[in-house]
Amino acid sequence: MDLRSERWGHVPVQTWYNWVAKAKSAKPTAADLAVARDTLCRSLADPAVLSQTVAPATMPASESAGSLTPGEARRSLNLIGRLEELWQDCLMVRKHAIKTDNQSGEEIKLLKAFCQSINMRNGIIGNVLAALEKLWNMQKMQDFHDAVIDEVRKESPECAARIVARMTRLAAASGVQDDGARV
Repeated sequence: MDLRSERWGHVPVQTWYNWVAKAKSAKPTAADLAVARDTLCRSLADPAVLSQTVAPATMPASESAGSLTPGEARRSLNLIGRLEELWQDCLMVRKHAIKTDNQSGEEIKLLKAFCQSINMRNGIIGNVLAALEKLWNMQKMQDFHDAVIDEVRKESPECAARIVARMTRLAAASGVQDDGARV
């Protein structure tokens, strides 16, 4: 039984051999090989040698989110940029799944990957449309609230101020901050 079938039997054979080819393509220097051999020989007598030689991965410290405003949080997410990156990934999968020649144009080379690229693009389009619908609804809700407050303010500025104050308290109690930003 080979290493692939023992531990990584779930990995498709072609993928496995692509990994092997990629691993073999990196040519270590003679000095690198000598250091690796020496480390492995010393680790047979003392396994702690490996933990001293190979540095453990450490996660970088994260910034405190306490001082982050809602607007900064939205900008830091960069949703449009992330969706564009995902779209480009989908196009790469599509490009990998088709072959192009000058006479016949495009032909499907890998049907499963081609179908996956279609599903991924449909998912992204669905997410974008759902986000746009939410933004549209938020904008309409803001327009409705503004219209109500403006009409009440014409009749009674004090009543409008009480309504706005109450809406602000309700928003704060529910964790929604209204800093006056418009969608």
